[in-house]
Amino acid sequence: MDALAVLQDSFDISLDGNDLVLHPKAALPEDRSTMYEAMVQIKQHKANAVYRLNAPSNAYANIVAFDLETSDLDPLKGEIKLISVWGDGVEKVTSDVYEVEELLRDPSILKVCHNASFDVTFLRTKGITITSYMDTLVMAQVFHNRVKTDNSLKGLAEKYLGRNLNKNLQHADHWQGDLTEDHYAYALLDAQVALELYYFLQEQITHLHLDVVLKREMAAIDTIIELNRNGIGFDYEGWEQELEYMNTESLQFQETVRNLLETPTLNLQSPAQLMAALGEQGIHVEGTSDEVLAKYEGQYDVIDSLRKYKKRRKQINAYGEKLKQAIGKDGRLRGTWRLMGTDTFRMTCKQPNLQGMPGKAKPYFRPEEGKSFIVADYRTIELRILAELSGDPELKQAFYDNEDLHTKTTAAILNKQEGEMVTAEERKIGKVVNFGLVYGMTKWGLQKKIQGATGAAISLQEAETFRNRYFELYPGVLRYQDRMLQRSFIQTLGGRYWSDTHHMLEKGSIARYNYPIQATSTEGLKEALALFLEGRQKTWKLAAVVHDEIILEVPDTNIEEASVFLNNVMVEGMKTLVKQIPIEVELQSAKYWCK
Repeated sequence: MDALAVLQDSFDISLDGNDLVLHPKAALPEDRSTMYEAMVQIKQHKANAVYRLNAPSNAYANIVAFDLETSDLDPLKGEIKLISVWGDGVEKVTSDVYEVEELLRDPSILKVCHNASFDVTFLRTKGITITSYMDTLVMAQVFHNRVKTDNSLKGLAEKYLGRNLNKNLQHADHWQGDLTEDHYAYALLDAQVALELYYFLQEQITHLHLDVVLKREMAAIDTIIELNRNGIGFDYEGWEQELEYMNTESLQFQETVRNLLETPTLNLQSPAQLMAALGEQGIHVEGTSDEVLAKYEGQYDVIDSLRKYKKRRKQINAYGEKLKQAIGKDGRLRGTWRLMGTDTFRMTCKQPNLQGMPGKAKPYFRPEEGKSFIVADYRTIELRILAELSGDPELKQAFYDNEDLHTKTTAAILNKQEGEMVTAEERKIGKVVNFGLVYGMTKWGLQKKIQGATGAAISLQEAETFRNRYFELYPGVLRYQDRMLQRSFIQTLGGRYWSDTHHMLEKGSIARYNYPIQATSTEGLKEALALFLEGRQKTWKLAAVVHDEIILEVPDTNIEEASVFLNNVMVEGMKTLVKQIPIEVELQSAKYWCK
């Protein structure tokens, strides 16, 4: 049911701010059950109704689907072998993309594809302009409300359209030689199925009140295209020297572990040898993965050294020779970016993971000559969203008064007297508590995190006292968490939701605390990115996006202007959702990726 359309049959609907006002057109129907159900849905999904009423009508002259077949997945190496287009009055497959260039450029025609991150990146890298496009992969992710689902064209076609796609020609190896009729038919069928899938998913998204979510994602998708194309400069020669130092460190950690376990020839890469050696020292662990070893953090020196060793080896393996091979001829690293890479729809990057680069690597990211990086990060954004969602008056007032929240929390949990100073070391405790309890950290987790952050041992009793005093200071946060645990409907500030009929989060899961906050933060960031793309100068390039952080590469002469603009769009974008709490952005400019 399209709830808004049902109400519009009986009412003229206007907006008073963000409130919907219904004006009956005539006598209401005798059977009003459907109308009442529509009212309940509209009230629950108000953000989506407001968006649809405000949204301009996109009456496209035509809607078509297209598909690319290429000789390589890398647009800098491969070529477009075929482009197929399917739609009303359009059925074409050609090896000459310029034959359909006018159609791709026409803003009055909606172009549907599956995985725009690949197709649109490839087209623009080859100098082809494309406007007004829709991605059925993004639509499927919005519809499924999670990323760990089969969102392939083949999987979706089989599940929802009853179509069995033969993907025998999918791999680039099949597109190296002369093309046959089978190649042409394969390409055209993919476009045909993508268009069918578009109509199916559009109906489902409207039925689920997710139009506003889809709009937000598609408004930000050019971010991914630009990041794929731009890359970011990297000084591998300088980094190689750092790798040598890291290798020396790893050897030192290895020697420390061997000495502590009294096994000079121990192979630290062998789980069986490690577990046996640990067992001989009375340390019994169920595995040697970092996830398992983290449970014993701070309890055994050998475990701490072993984790440091493993971390260094992992970094060397991931960001050594593999990273070097990923650097283009222009000296820039290009990852494969995803618009929705996690279940909270955060953007992610892989091959290489530019978001997960070790902190030691940041100084080796370099802008082009005559340019600088601007690094902008939302300040305590998740705590600000928590204040908005929970409505806790003490937390809200702290942001209104521009208090240092970590200092404020520390003073409360350490039971400081009025006027008594909080030291820098003590403030670390408050920071751990603030961010830990947002997501329901237990006293055990809090104990470990505080010990890790400060190096000071605290008892479980002290950790529990810190938790209790935190919730005494911010009781609205505790009530908010209780509500999230009990609710059958959980929603972000931007209209995304989880319910009993739409992939509800597991009962008792801390994701019920985490997802509404982190997903709202992601929504606000994408609103900001859309504003940036709309108003920036062409010479201001996106270099990277990491969770709540945006990195630009701009000419040195534009640093001040670009900084002001970026600050404004980041504040404005987040304020579309977080309306009650002040939003602050921290900005720096430098000749490297600073933090």
